[in-house]
Amino acid sequence: MHQVRAQQSATSLARNAPPRVNGADPFNGYESRDFCNAFWGSGDAGPNVLFARMRGAERTTDELRNFWHERTNIEEEYAQKLAKLAKVPIGVEEVGELRTSLNILRKESEVQAASHLDLANRMRNLLEKQTADFHMKQVNHRRTLQANVEKKLKHRQTQETFALKAREKYEGDRARINAYTQQLDYMTGVDAQRVEQKLARTRETAKANEKDFLAFTQTLSELLAEWQTEWRNFCDACHDIEEDRMDFMKDNLWLYANEVSTLCVSDDQSCERIREALDQFEPERDVLSFAEEYGSGNDLPQPPSISSDPNDPSSASRTQYADFPRGSHRTPRAYSFDGYALGHQPEPTNTATQPNGATGTAAESIITHSPEITPAVPKPDPQPVIAPVVNTTPRTATTTAASASTSSPSIGSTANVNTSPIVPPLAPSIPASSPPPVVPQPQPGGSIMRGPSVRSPSLPTPNGQQSTEMPAHERKVLFYGTFALSLIKIGANCAYALVLVWLVRALYDYQATIEEEFDFQAGDIIAVTAAPEDGWWSGELLDEARKVEGKHIFPSNFVCLF
Repeated sequence: MHQVRAQQSATSLARNAPPRVNGADPFNGYESRDFCNAFWGSGDAGPNVLFARMRGAERTTDELRNFWHERTNIEEEYAQKLAKLAKVPIGVEEVGELRTSLNILRKESEVQAASHLDLANRMRNLLEKQTADFHMKQVNHRRTLQANVEKKLKHRQTQETFALKAREKYEGDRARINAYTQQLDYMTGVDAQRVEQKLARTRETAKANEKDFLAFTQTLSELLAEWQTEWRNFCDACHDIEEDRMDFMKDNLWLYANEVSTLCVSDDQSCERIREALDQFEPERDVLSFAEEYGSGNDLPQPPSISSDPNDPSSASRTQYADFPRGSHRTPRAYSFDGYALGHQPEPTNTATQPNGATGTAAESIITHSPEITPAVPKPDPQPVIAPVVNTTPRTATTTAASASTSSPSIGSTANVNTSPIVPPLAPSIPASSPPPVVPQPQPGGSIMRGPSVRSPSLPTPNGQQSTEMPAHERKVLFYGTFALSLIKIGANCAYALVLVWLVRALYDYQATIEEEFDFQAGDIIAVTAAPEDGWWSGELLDEARKVEGKHIFPSNFVCLF
């Protein structure tokens, strides 16, 4: 039978519980733990513990009712403040998509206020009301059944006291009778007569006390039979109401979790509508649209003509139009991570050859403030998918170079950094309980042939040479949900570049078989930097304590999307 571990308690349960000797079984080998079989024993320990339990259960329900009441007031007050805030105008002087976004913000705030107010009403009408009703049920149980049983218990205790006193008197009389009888064996004369008189009076008293003892015992026996029936019925009733209380508590708390999570979904939908409005909001376009709609023209002011003769060529209109290059002193927006900043960086004058053969300055590959290269945060898939199964086909230099060029974005290109996510190929889901996949076996040569290893993209340096080795402290990972941005420091000029990767989670333990592989354990998170079609991916373990530089190859069929 399943044994439930008793929890320590500082309440009346601990004070009323009978002490248990180590190794002693208070149930004498019986397996039943029903209330009607578990609260007997000598003395009044059983009733005291069960009464304390019912009082504590009633107190718990009342405390929960008070909690729902306060929680409802907090939710209602928040809804009212949010509704009041939603009526405050924002950006009445704005135009374009910014004004639309601000209006949607106020509208969705009003929707959220209505949702929170609806939650407060449901909590009051469902959670608090149901808890109050169940608390009243417990109060009625205490006032009717428990109060009656407590009276029966006191009556039984009184009869037990009378019976014990009558027994003490009767046993005292029997002891005196035995003492007087022994004295008569060696006494004679007047002393013997006195002892005989005491013996006669004691015998008469003993008969009366014996009669009282038998009467009390008979009454107690009848009362104990009634008590057993009453107590057993009360224990069954307590067992029932306790099971009802546990079911109610579970359902009530579950309902609260469901209601709050439903509100979270509603709030998230409102936030999604705000994000959809912001998707249409392009700051530069809004600024230019303001000038387009409300601009006063580009005619430059001219001084008045000196000559009054209309035929004088110098008096002809010489209108000029503004066509100046923009001079911006705006500080670029910067991305920061662990003390590193991505923003305005010094532009080196050297040029670096790009992987596609084009040339350009190294500064052209640096992330600076530009709306076109702002990393777009991809939405995670609803369900994780398993990475493709490892192909045992050996990797060659040709396939490696091709897969590396298609899987890893170029950092040194003259165009803006490509932030499109590397979409991993999908594979059927593998149950978590399935055995780990088979790792490709070594070739006759004694090692698994993978061809040349996949390195990180070549990075430009201040002297124009290519660099592929990056110190561990100069590479960081920025997390964006299911995906991440790998932050790489370029040379000594404190410039940085971003490479978009995605995160995977290990399904099984894996032990490296060659030098370029790394060990990982089930549950580890790995940032994927390249995904060749042969299934041997390149990445780095997101655990600084166990990550080893130079080891970046792992099998893709041991992981799934994180």
